[in-house]
Amino acid sequence: AQERCTIPIFLTVFYLLGYGKWVLVSFGIIDLGFGLWTLFALKIDRKSDKE
Repeated sequence: AQERCTIPIFLTVFYLLGYGKWVLVSFGIIDLGFGLWTLFALKIDRKSDKE
C-alpha cells in the first residue's frame, strides 16, 4: 500500500519538473504491457480449458 502512495507522488514531482511527456509515455508502455499480458493470460486459460 505504501508503494502505491509513493508512485503518484513521484509521478507528480516528475510532471511538475517538466517531464509530463515522459510520464505519459511510461504510462502508455505500462498500460500496453498490462494489456498484452492480460491477452496472453486469457489465451493460456482458454488452452487449459480445452485440454
